[in-house]
Amino acid sequence: MTVLTIPTTELGFEYDLELEAWNQKLQGYRTAGQWRIPLDGGIGVGFNYLRQYDDNGWTDTIPQDLLKATEDFPEFQYQMLWLAANSQAAKQLLETRPILLALVCNRHSVDNDQALAMCHLGQKQILAELGLDGTKASLKFIDKLTLDFTKGDEVEQVKRMLSPLEQRYLKLRHYSTVDYTALRLDQIFPFLSGSRLGGSLIEQGSIAQRVRLSEFQDAIQLGVALGVDNPVDVISNQRNLDRFRELHDRWAIRHNRWASQVESEGDIDWDAPYEVSLNGNDLIKPIINYRQLHKEGKEQMHCIAVYHHRIKGGRYLAFQMHQPQRLTIGIRRKPQGIFPFEIDQICGKRNRLPTAESKALIHIWFEQCKQNEKARSSELPFLSSKQ
Repeated sequence: MTVLTIPTTELGFEYDLELEAWNQKLQGYRTAGQWRIPLDGGIGVGFNYLRQYDDNGWTDTIPQDLLKATEDFPEFQYQMLWLAANSQAAKQLLETRPILLALVCNRHSVDNDQALAMCHLGQKQILAELGLDGTKASLKFIDKLTLDFTKGDEVEQVKRMLSPLEQRYLKLRHYSTVDYTALRLDQIFPFLSGSRLGGSLIEQGSIAQRVRLSEFQDAIQLGVALGVDNPVDVISNQRNLDRFRELHDRWAIRHNRWASQVESEGDIDWDAPYEVSLNGNDLIKPIINYRQLHKEGKEQMHCIAVYHHRIKGGRYLAFQMHQPQRLTIGIRRKPQGIFPFEIDQICGKRNRLPTAESKALIHIWFEQCKQNEKARSSELPFLSSKQ
């Protein structure tokens, strides 16, 4: 009889593992001395790891088509094959929709009996029992998936899409295929899923490297400030990323023109000083009134000027950096705490990313502000006792 022995005692466990061949239903055991205890579930490692111990052809006893169907799920691979070896229903599931079997193993990774019982349900029932959307539409979504499962969180992404409360997968119902880029786009920029711009970003790939959430937040705030009807829809309908950025710049220019008109009408006192609760330094200077704030937005082509009322109300602070990079820094005031501030945004012209050097310098400055405030707070009781 062909048996694969995995010396897990070498890794610090109190037992080794023994896995029998396919014709023995891939039965697994924990072994220690004379004890041989059946495994209750999976083993958490893929066959690429197991092959180093396979000196007698154990892997070759497994049907190669089933072995290949489980390669994308190394964490669940042994349990998926164990289920297929012990249940015709599980075998059929592996042959038709392997990710469903992976979802079963994800839920019952240490309970083969529960996993077997679930495999004998209908596929829509399986989804429902897993707390997912058990509909024909969800199965159609699963069939559109083109994932290679190399990122590590694909199963969780699929579960998120199939949540019955949100039914995010319906946003992608017009897609002919759904890859990892599409799932990540929905996670990072959910309002773009199924949109014209979203489709363009998926085609271009590398979403996180090409565009940041702050770019969309900035454009949305500009649209709202300008009174644009449904700015999110307008943004989502742009043909591609370049067109979106052109739209953002047009809105930024229009907003600055509007602000200039407000100045001429006298609705805002442009030189009224802001309360500045944090000190700057040689590189980082506070923006001290609306005139400077408006100039910052105009020069940097972004929406910092829409924060005027928040800054005026003491809920926000704005700073600028000129060296080593031209940046705008937004600081949000928190409701409470000894140091009730946090960095909200750091952006260059047209919301470009800061360099690693600039970002580090900003965080050093911010940490120094925090230490100064803590030192000042610790001195207050002593000062009051001296009075």
